[in-house]
Order: sequence, then structure tokens, then C-alpha cells
Amino acid sequence: MSKKNFNTSLIVKSNSLIEASYKLTLQEQRIILFMASMIQPNDEDFKPIKIDINEFINLIKITGHSKYNEIKEITKQLRKRDLIIKSDKSELQIGWLSSAEYFQGEGYVELEFSPKLKPYLLQLKERFTKYYLQNIIQLSHSYSIRFYELLKQYEKIGWRIFELKELREILGISGNEYVLFANFKQKILEPAKKELQTKAEQGNLDLSFDYEEIKLSRKVDKIKFIILKPTKENKIERTDQPNNQDASEANQEDISQSQSQPPEPPAQNQDLLNLLLSLKVSKAKAMLIMKTYPAEQIKQNLDYAKNNSNKVKNITAFIVKAIEENYYATSQEKFLKDQEIERQQAIDKENRLRQENEEKRDKAKAIQNKKREQLLPKYESMTIEEKIQVTERYLQAISYYSKKHRKFFDKDGLFKKLPPFFENYIPD
Repeated sequence: MSKKNFNTSLIVKSNSLIEASYKLTLQEQRIILFMASMIQPNDEDFKPIKIDINEFINLIKITGHSKYNEIKEITKQLRKRDLIIKSDKSELQIGWLSSAEYFQGEGYVELEFSPKLKPYLLQLKERFTKYYLQNIIQLSHSYSIRFYELLKQYEKIGWRIFELKELREILGISGNEYVLFANFKQKILEPAKKELQTKAEQGNLDLSFDYEEIKLSRKVDKIKFIILKPTKENKIERTDQPNNQDASEANQEDISQSQSQPPEPPAQNQDLLNLLLSLKVSKAKAMLIMKTYPAEQIKQNLDYAKNNSNKVKNITAFIVKAIEENYYATSQEKFLKDQEIERQQAIDKENRLRQENEEKRDKAKAIQNKKREQLLPKYESMTIEEKIQVTERYLQAISYYSKKHRKFFDKDGLFKKLPPFFENYIPD
């Protein structure tokens, strides 16, 4: 067992494996990376990977007293870790390791990859990414390792866009973790960005990144990663500029095996591309817009820009900004919000008028009740003949006699309680 030379050890992974959904601790990541670096280009099958215990301890930075027990526990947990590899035809759920064997008194451990990982680690001819182990084994955050690999694929393109939902799935982040984007940004994005940029500035890493938030209806929907490359002076430069010399000279052997320009849009969207070009949007920017945003969003914001460009000096810049910031959706939200405000104001007005009418009725009713209370002693002091006269006068005045009137009369046909407007029927 020879000591591992991190400076010359190369890792080659299928892009599908890099984009798989999984979550590993930093120690587990380092074990997998170390194992991947031990695979030889001509290997046709996985072989048990023999790791010296002291080298293993140094690899995963164990500092406790029970080092052997800790190694066993770490590999035990790693054997339980699953990953999901998706393709057009299937979704493979698989563990990383098929076995972990410890040789008592021999000072080494043997680990072996799961057989179904062969297409993603052995004899790769296309759609793969490769990098040196030294570039990544030094990183101290597991998410930094994931971002490095995901962006290494697109190194020669200079940028990469992920839907936020897709990125969370790739990183193995469950639905109840970092629900707010602010938390995701603080705990995942920013620490990885800081670490990669620090390593790159120190000359210890060959790329880092910055990122831009792409919003849809005021919520972050996508993230655009801008891949940064250190110069000879260890300054950080963007690699997504159209005239980037390195990108134009990318050869077939380099990492991402991807095109260095955004793909042409589908034929059905060619008219939309031509429209953007006719509005003096550069071809590179127009194609990026076509790739990044849904056609419907582009169309809606082109119409919005057309109808709201009277006071705009730079119509082209306004169009691009409208699409990127989705001004149309924002305006629709404002329109719907204004409509809701108007509707609520109408409801409030109606409720206010109803309440005022009820208060008026209650006030009128209170006045009538008070008048009847005042007339009741006078009615009770009348003779029977006078009471009959008042009753007849009341019955003649009402248009018809119904159940609601009965409650005012006793069994003798005289008032037992005074009806509304009784004051109109009793003589002064």
C-alpha cells in the first residue's frame, strides 16, 4: 500500500452521478472522493480499495482516542447512505458501498463500490467530468464539494442555471429544511461561495463562483451561478464573458464535455428570438433569455415593455430588465391587489351603510317604544267603549289582519300590548 499522492490523483465521474440526489457528511464525501481517485482508466470492474488505517485517519481527520471504532461507525453510516440517479428512462436508488471489511492486526480496511455504480465511474467515454483530488479534498464543507463538482461541469461555459427546487433536490435537502430562501442562502450558498473564493484567491483551487437570484413573482425561482477563475496573480475573473479566450479554446478532453455557447432555441421559439434581436438585444443575451425564462414570460413582458416604454430612454435595457424581473407578473399582482382593495372598500362601504341603517331603525324603534310606554297609562285609563273605538280605528287603518297582529290582542279583542304607531290611533 503506497501513500496516496493527492497532487496527481484524478477523479473522473459521470455527469449523471455528479447531478444525483444525495447528502453526505464531509467525512463521507472525502471517503468517496478518495475511492474514486483510486480507480484506474483501464479498470473494467470495481476492485476492493485497500486503505491504510493511518492514511484513513488522516483523510477524514479523526482526532479522538477510539479511532478504530470511529472509523467503523463512519463506514457503517456510509453504507446506509442512498443516492438517486435519474435518467430519461429510470430512477436508480442505490447505496454507495457494497462492503467494508476491516483486517484485525493488519492495519488496513477494504472498501468496495456498489456494482451498479459501474456505468458512472468506469470506462467513461462521454458526459463525464474530471478534476484533481487535491482541488477538492481540502474543502471543509460538504456543500462546497457539491458546488465545485456541479460547476466544474460547466467550467468552459462560464455559468450554470438551476431551478431552486432542482438544486435542493440534488443537494439532498428535504422539504422542511431551509424553507425560507434567506436560510438556504445563509446556511448553504454563502458558506460554499466564501470557502471556494478564499481557496481560489490563495491559489489552492481552480474555480469559485458568484451567483444571481432569478425571481418569479417576487420569489427566487432560479439561481444563476457565475463561474470564476483565478488568474496568475490569484485574482478572480468571470469566465462567462463572450470573448473569454479560455472558453473559446476549450478542447474535447476538458471537463464538462459541453458546448461553449447556449443551445439554439427550439424552432417554435425562433420567431420570439428574432423579435428580441429586432429590438436590438444582443444575440448572446437573447439566447440566454430564451434558455433561462419560459416563452410565455418573455412574451408577456415584451407586451408590457411595449405598453410602458413612453418615458424610457433605453428601450432595449428596459425590455431585458422587464423579462428578468418579470415586470408583467409584478404589474398583474399590483392590478389584482388594487382590485382586491377596491372590492374590500366596496364591502366595507356596504357594511358601513347597513350598520348606519340598522342604527337608524333601532333609534326609530326606541323612539316608538318610548312613545308607547308613555301612552300605555292613558290607554289603560280608558273605558271599555273608548278602547273598542281605538281598536276599530286601528283595524280599519291596517290593510289586512295577519298573525303578526294577533300578538297585540287579548281574548276579548282589546289591546294587551300597544302596536307600533299606536299614537296615531289614540285620541289626544
